[in-house]
Amino acid sequence: MNNKYEYTHELWSNQIESISSSPQHWMSFLKTSSWMYKFSFDDQLLIYAQRPDARACASYETWNEKLHRWIKRGSKGIALLNENGTLRYVFDISDTRSPENKPLHLWSVDMTNETEFIEMIVDKYGPFESTLDYGQAVILMSKTIVEDNYQDYFSSLKKFNQESILSELEDHEIEGKLKDLLTNSMAYQILHRSGVDQDNYFTEDDFYAIRDFDTLDTISQLGIASRDLCEIGMTDISLKSREIMIRTFEENKKTRQNKSEEQERSVSNENNSIQSSWGFPISRSETGTTSVQQSLRKVEIQLPQDKPSRSSVSLEGKERTQQSLERKDVLSSNEQPLSTSTNKDNVVSVQRKPIKQSVIKRETQVNSQKKLHSIRNGLTSHRNESIKFPSEKLSRIRLLFKKKLNNQTLHSTKTIRSKVTSDLKASFQFIKKTVLSINRLLSLGTALILLLVITLFIGVFAALSDNSTVGSIYEPLSPEVIAYQETIEKYAKQYEMEDYVPIISAVMMQESGGKGTDPMQASECPYNTKYPQKPNGIEEPEYSIEVGIHYLSDCFKQAGVKDIFDNDHISLALQGYNYGNGYIQWAITNFGGYSKANAKVFSDQKKAELGWDTYGDPYYVEHVMRYVGLGFGNYREQPNFNNTDAWGSNNPYSRVGLYGQCTWFAWGRFYEIHGYSPGFTGNGWDCAKQLVRAHSDKFKLSKSPAVGAIFSCIGRNHVGIVIGWDGTNITIQEGNLDGKTNSFAEAKKDWHTVTYTLSQFISICHGVEFAIPAN
Repeated sequence: MNNKYEYTHELWSNQIESISSSPQHWMSFLKTSSWMYKFSFDDQLLIYAQRPDARACASYETWNEKLHRWIKRGSKGIALLNENGTLRYVFDISDTRSPENKPLHLWSVDMTNETEFIEMIVDKYGPFESTLDYGQAVILMSKTIVEDNYQDYFSSLKKFNQESILSELEDHEIEGKLKDLLTNSMAYQILHRSGVDQDNYFTEDDFYAIRDFDTLDTISQLGIASRDLCEIGMTDISLKSREIMIRTFEENKKTRQNKSEEQERSVSNENNSIQSSWGFPISRSETGTTSVQQSLRKVEIQLPQDKPSRSSVSLEGKERTQQSLERKDVLSSNEQPLSTSTNKDNVVSVQRKPIKQSVIKRETQVNSQKKLHSIRNGLTSHRNESIKFPSEKLSRIRLLFKKKLNNQTLHSTKTIRSKVTSDLKASFQFIKKTVLSINRLLSLGTALILLLVITLFIGVFAALSDNSTVGSIYEPLSPEVIAYQETIEKYAKQYEMEDYVPIISAVMMQESGGKGTDPMQASECPYNTKYPQKPNGIEEPEYSIEVGIHYLSDCFKQAGVKDIFDNDHISLALQGYNYGNGYIQWAITNFGGYSKANAKVFSDQKKAELGWDTYGDPYYVEHVMRYVGLGFGNYREQPNFNNTDAWGSNNPYSRVGLYGQCTWFAWGRFYEIHGYSPGFTGNGWDCAKQLVRAHSDKFKLSKSPAVGAIFSCIGRNHVGIVIGWDGTNITIQEGNLDGKTNSFAEAKKDWHTVTYTLSQFISICHGVEFAIPAN
């Protein structure tokens, strides 16, 4: 989209649907929101969508003016929606730097002080059992906060649950689901933010009810409630962390002072001993102070500068200690010092909140709902101003540095001058040694230099030789490319490329996005005999598609592609399409095939040979394959159990106790064929419905089958996938033939492909429901 606001609004809309599609998606969102607990729910969604790894966000002005950190040049802001139809931007802490190289510490929970945190929780929210660990205490605290404050949110949820599964439930059932989800979500966030492994306390089953919050209104109500209640618990934990941090600093400061005094006494005693033993007088300055004591004072001045404490706080008095801690060490995920103010960037202050009352007043509820609908409906065009990096920032740095120098004592200034002089001398010595080393190297001859260059090249080449071309991120085809599908299929069949239609579509997407008169960018192909062989010379889209597929077919044959799983040779063919098929033979002859590294080498050679600034796209293969996904092509292919994305970590059923289940097999097979998660996590009889809820734009429920559909046997609690349908006979693949759980090795054999008539299949299932592709 051209309008940034509309694009950001669409991103928000897509994300709010995604997070409620499965427990995994909701848990993934909670990990990000745990760091952003002071931002609104809408802001949390957009931060999660754009920077899921963000840890502390604030506006450009807040980082610069309040936290004295500059935004790194080239950093990309995270776009957030304003109610008036404009955008604002925040930056993560990873986008910032300190002009003085001072670290910025976020509050944390040190488990060496676990007992203190537990005592604080028990005192405020108890009484609980005495034998608790930190995780259990956090869960009980979350339960108490939810019990005391959920009622307003429950009332609001009931008003906005139309068209949701929740509308079919009794009030007490809705209430139970809401309380459980809020308690688990709150505790999950606090544990994650505290650095405790939340998976020791929660599984996906604890968030199973998230799928019932299946409309924009219901998930918004849940998200707002989860955010508000979580802030209460987070605030208490962060304040306790700050208290411990200040106390620890004071203790460490006192320890360092005592140690310094002991060292001074020790040196003094040692000198007295030397004088009495050997008769040497103690050297004194004109003021009568011993030179040993002067040396010690120098050490006292330099240590805080050269070796800052763990909390990066200067040792110049309790007042500066307090200011530094407030600015650096007690920052929440929103990075504002503890104060009573709230700024426009939602970098709000940390405040204690009473528990025995409703958190949000009725007016706040109404305002939140108005904001939700304002954002949802406010699709007005607004021009977004670019982020500026004022040139005066350098002047500000110089002024701050000058002011700091002016405040130093004369003794400190001399120490700094001495250190600089020493560093400069060391630098000149290093340069001198380097030049001498180079001269010695040259004296050994060019053979040794050549050997070093070759060694370096091999090392770099090996580092670049990761030939993986299929990532975990799938990007959709544009409407323009989809519109050409029939034409693509027509010429794919003509040139024996039927199984590779998804790849051909991806090539078009990468070349042009389906736009223009030469969508396959085939004007310079040798098969173009109708139009000038120059960029965009072809003026007829269908002719471009024919020429492009014809040439791509040649590349596939020359590369020796065997089938759709022959990834290495497909990669070689694709890079040949981009560079010209001369690359294919070159790569085979010199390297035995395609690699990212040799694609770069070929491009560099051609640039030097032709005197061009660029030559092709060295990363063409991965750029094309992002539009293909995992598992394209022939639905009748057997499962590839080496595909770890489908059968391993991504698969919610991929664990001991669920291997070999029909749900495990159907989930993995769907992922292989379609390239993304089906979104179901429950029982077989409900999988078709869950798939449609998760991907309502791609699938719909039907009583008739279709290739690529998921089926749910209502009467048997069973699920599988359809790989063939001719109008009479249905061919399916299904797992769990032996009716029991298996090991992974056994599960790989516990499946089959079978064909029935549709009436036979319906009879076997005792009723069946299909989730078929919508298009």
